[in-house]
Amino acid sequence: MTDTAATESRPTARVTRHLSFPPDKVFRAWIDPSIAIRWFGGSNDAPSDVTMDPRVGGAYRITLSPTSRLEGVYRRVDPPRCLIFTWVHVSTLDDGAEKRSLESQVTITFSEVGDGTDVEILHEALTDEAGRAGVTEGWGLSLEKLQTLLSKGA
Repeated sequence: MTDTAATESRPTARVTRHLSFPPDKVFRAWIDPSIAIRWFGGSNDAPSDVTMDPRVGGAYRITLSPTSRLEGVYRRVDPPRCLIFTWVHVSTLDDGAEKRSLESQVTITFSEVGDGTDVEILHEALTDEAGRAGVTEGWGLSLEKLQTLLSKGA
């Protein structure tokens, strides 16, 4: 159960970009692990493993390093218009214990505009302002990498 009052008071990040490709192609890049592994993550984050079960209730897991991964559950999968999923960052500490961030939610909308797709990422219920700044930068870098990858024909 989510504490609505606590969730509503936590920071939100919003990132938008126009990508020069149709919504179905952009959407596929978000749900196909063989594509996502090639673009997901910020400047220093290149996943070593990506697993995805893109259906309501299905899980995803993105391994960023031996001590860092992202995981969550899909809440809405509406190709090629919308994805909603939970987001938890898991860190492995020196003693082997795992530290889990508070769960947040990511909503991505894909809107056909002209010759491409407007992508809007709304990342809600972040832990703090530093987390908001970090995911805002990370999503921006990821979308740049996605544009570059799709431009190369992926």
